[in-house]
Amino acid sequence: MERYNTNTKVANFGDYCNNFEKEKEELKKVRRSIKPNTPDTQKYPKNSKLKFNNITRKMDDLTPDIIDDTLKSMEEETNESKIKSFNESSTDLEVLNKLKQLPAYGKLKEDFRKSIHEFTNEVDSSAVDTGYDKGDSDHDMAFHEAIQEAINELVGW
Repeated sequence: MERYNTNTKVANFGDYCNNFEKEKEELKKVRRSIKPNTPDTQKYPKNSKLKFNNITRKMDDLTPDIIDDTLKSMEEETNESKIKSFNESSTDLEVLNKLKQLPAYGKLKEDFRKSIHEFTNEVDSSAVDTGYDKGDSDHDMAFHEAIQEAINELVGW
């Protein structure tokens, strides 16, 4: 007896992403198929077209403005992903180890330790004014974020 394959509609993550080019072409086809309203013959309140969405398995009511906005956002996402993939890199551990062996690194680390200790003491003494609670994880995250932002501002990131 042959079994019926029930997994034919299982979606892969790749079905939801990486199909930008195919989806762009489909949207462009729908955009071209929408005929603009003419003042003498058509008086439609909205000029739209129905398109079947394979992911949601429903019909989408698309207007030219919605299509243009979707295409624009897809283009921006594509550009951002290209920038991210171009700038994405990993840390060179050999260089990191050499930097950590410099005498200036030890001084930097000691200066950070002193500054963070001083900042911690001031935060603890003014806890009533700032509302900082040492045991609260959200407040601890805000404390760490303040230190990281100070470093980022100094370095220029």
